Amino acid sequence: MKIPFRRFIFMCSISLLLAGLAACAVDAPTPPVTNPTSAPGEILSTASSTRDNPVPATESPTKDAGVLPTATPLSPTSTPQKATPQPKPSPTALALRTVPIEGGDPGNMFFAELVFPDAKTFTSSLWFRVYAHKPIESKVDGEGIEKVEFSILNSEGVVVHYRTEQTAGYCAFSGGEPDCLIWNFAEQQYKWPDGGKIVSGAYTMNVLVTSKDDVVMFLNDVSFNIQVP
Repeated sequence: MKIPFRRFIFMCSISLLLAGLAACAVDAPTPPVTNPTSAPGEILSTASSTRDNPVPATESPTKDAGVLPTATPLSPTSTPQKATPQPKPSPTALALRTVPIEGGDPGNMFFAELVFPDAKTFTSSLWFRVYAHKPIESKVDGEGIEKVEFSILNSEGVVVHYRTEQTAGYCAFSGGEPDCLIWNFAEQQYKWPDGGKIVSGAYTMNVLVTSKDDVVMFLNDVSFNIQVP
């Protein structure tokens, strides 16, 4: 069927018009976003709108909203304190017994005294020391003294030990520079210096002090006990 020429021209014009409108619609620019809070006529770009109005972050889909996170224990920050060492207790001072030596001429006395451990019974060791000087006002041990004699007697009155000392300090078992020798029973195999056996029982100590001008002072019957295995 033949189409009249005028109608053909009209249809071609309509087709070209529609094609032009479609092309314009594709190339049309995106209208600018207007900030409602800006002044009239102020234009914001799309990037600026996104920066000023950020989209809230979406919560991670792996997080369980019904389970609370486990708290991680904190490591201690303080340094453990070292124990302060305690001082060792000082050894208890040995109690001593002092007995004045006053026997002799009351008008010619000088200073003399016997010192030994304050114990009623000795079980392991024994020692005696004499301090003496003449005149009394002197502060030097041994000044003006010729000799000191020690005698230990058992319960039967028998002398089991005798010693003469001529140099201060005056000790019953020697020594004295500066300390007296301690007579240890076990170390001496439970024997006196002369070899006699040390046995348990009551004993007495006698002391005789002679000055260089032959004045004598003495002390008798200082009692003590010995207990050995």
